[in-house]
Amino acid sequence: GLEHIGPSAFQSKQITEITVPSTLKTIGNQAFADSRLCSIVFNEGLESNGSSAFSSAKLTSIDLPAGVIFGEEVFSYCRDLTSVTLSEGINKIEMGMFSNCDSLQSIILPSTVKTIDDYAFRGCTALDEIVLPEGVTTVGNYAFAKAAFDKLVIPSTVNSVGSAIIDEANINTLVLNTNTTLSYRNLNNGTCYVKEIVIGADLSYLDTRDSIFQRGFMSVETITFSEGVTIVPSGICKNIGFPMSIKTINFSSTIHTIKD
Repeated sequence: GLEHIGPSAFQSKQITEITVPSTLKTIGNQAFADSRLCSIVFNEGLESNGSSAFSSAKLTSIDLPAGVIFGEEVFSYCRDLTSVTLSEGINKIEMGMFSNCDSLQSIILPSTVKTIDDYAFRGCTALDEIVLPEGVTTVGNYAFAKAAFDKLVIPSTVNSVGSAIIDEANINTLVLNTNTTLSYRNLNNGTCYVKEIVIGADLSYLDTRDSIFQRGFMSVETITFSEGVTIVPSGICKNIGFPMSIKTINFSSTIHTIKD
């Protein structure tokens, strides 16, 4: 039976649906890129999808099995994609995997995910919420840049954060629990639009007069310090928000020190 679909095999073709045989093992780079493909069911024996294999295809929903190696930007620019189901066992969201999927509304990350690679959700502007499961350890460069969420939660298990992970993003509530040391360079390079910042008890930051939020946080209205936070570090609120944008600061009952 068929085992391999070669690179660019159906690129830019009018094919809309394909039945994948159980014998298929690999799908090559750009195999269905820019095609009219709107539906595909991945077989259990599939081993790998190449880089940009489905980039700019017309897929509307996908169900991804565990045990498959996905190339970079495999579903990037799938602008009709609205829902993604990821199986338990998947441990990495590859570089640019869903970048610029600007109709994506629903994705639940399995508990097995450890890494959100560079640009993974860049430009995803239709997601209501994305919660990184406890167990995620790495968030790559620009992972959520130019995206839009009602809520983004960075868990306490994250110990490696790349550059400008929310650069130019639009987020109602940003929850930071990561226990790695953050500086403003980890969050954004220009401007991001966040209404509420929630400081988790596990958050570590550079305790300097240069706030981790100093660059481009121009729309913050509320800052909340979660229970368990004991110290408000120097400069934490410095340069947050356009003048007078901050309306509310909620201090936890566990805070005993507010620094300069």
